[in-house]
Amino acid sequence: MRDLKLKVLVVDDDEDDYFLTKELFKEFLHDNIQVDWAPTYSKAIAGLYDNSYHIFLVDYLLGAHTGIDFLTEARKANLNKPIIMLTGKGDQQTDFIAMENGAADYLVKNDLDAQKLERSVRYAFERFDHSKKLRENEEKFRRIFEQSRDVIYITDEAGNFLDANDSIKRFLGYTREELLDMNMIELYEDPNKRNLILEAVKEHGEVIDFEKVLIAKDGRKKYVWFLLAYIKNHRAKFYFRG
Repeated sequence: MRDLKLKVLVVDDDEDDYFLTKELFKEFLHDNIQVDWAPTYSKAIAGLYDNSYHIFLVDYLLGAHTGIDFLTEARKANLNKPIIMLTGKGDQQTDFIAMENGAADYLVKNDLDAQKLERSVRYAFERFDHSKKLRENEEKFRRIFEQSRDVIYITDEAGNFLDANDSIKRFLGYTREELLDMNMIELYEDPNKRNLILEAVKEHGEVIDFEKVLIAKDGRKKYVWFLLAYIKNHRAKFYFRG
């Protein structure tokens, strides 16, 4: 699966389950793997901060703790490693909670075989790599967003501000915090212009060099040309980025 040796930490207070999981790994990874065991929550946390493991398989029940506690600690530690949750029996609610808290996958130990484990591990790394690229792109956009001399802002479909960079204060006098309590139409000299631009951007996806007049915080008119794009996020909600 990988050129480098894969280091796995199995977090489970049942030694027999650990041994069976280790044997399943050997079926599809042979010698290219090191599977270690953390039988207690404290040893699991030590392994978490060890930073040498590539992936974690964590039993949901860990004495006084649960696998959700481990996921929570992983978030606090900014651990960017895949975590697969294990449980003795299937439970849709537990599955949902685990995935909501950052688990890469959820496996029922009684139904586990080498093929399912291999697929889960492969999926976990693919999902992790995809998430990593998304985070890198978001960080890149955030740097551009914050450092741009141009005013960049985001509103919802109703025109309520969701975000803006610091250039907005230099240009219009409003702080980002003030804008978050405002609607875009409050800045227009002619509110009817907003309807025109909304129709254009919804029809074409974006408009470029659209001219309008905004009113700054001190009452001065600001003549602007701007680009506005109609964008959709992963939850199918639409926003305007200008």
